[in-house]
Amino acid sequence: ASVISAPLLEETLMRGIIYSRLKRSTGDVRVAIAGSALIFGIFHGNVVQGVYAFLLGLLFAWLYEAYDRLFPAIAAHMAANAASIFLEKTGWMQWVSGNVSLYYLTTAVLFLAGYLCFREISLSRQREAKHRWKN
Repeated sequence: ASVISAPLLEETLMRGIIYSRLKRSTGDVRVAIAGSALIFGIFHGNVVQGVYAFLLGLLFAWLYEAYDRLFPAIAAHMAANAASIFLEKTGWMQWVSGNVSLYYLTTAVLFLAGYLCFREISLSRQREAKHRWKN
């Protein structure tokens, strides 16, 4: 359910419906990506999953926008959920949750990764617009 059903349903709702409507209503891809990621984070119901889901929501929305197809976002979501379950079941991430400093450092790194993804989307759009202007 977590690896197949949840990604299919969540991506259809979050990117297929919410992101698409935000993009259409605001006319701004960045606002739509950030807004759908924020809703995705809140949808997960707690701070830890919310932060993680927000950052992944940025990635999933970017994939949806970049490929203009829902499947890449669904596949990435499936991979993220599978990795999360694997790490939980094997105990490989216990060292992070047991060390508060390491936990906050990991969270900061994930925030930075999300920011860099968001920035790359913006720069990519600018380069694309500049390239279209030349042609």
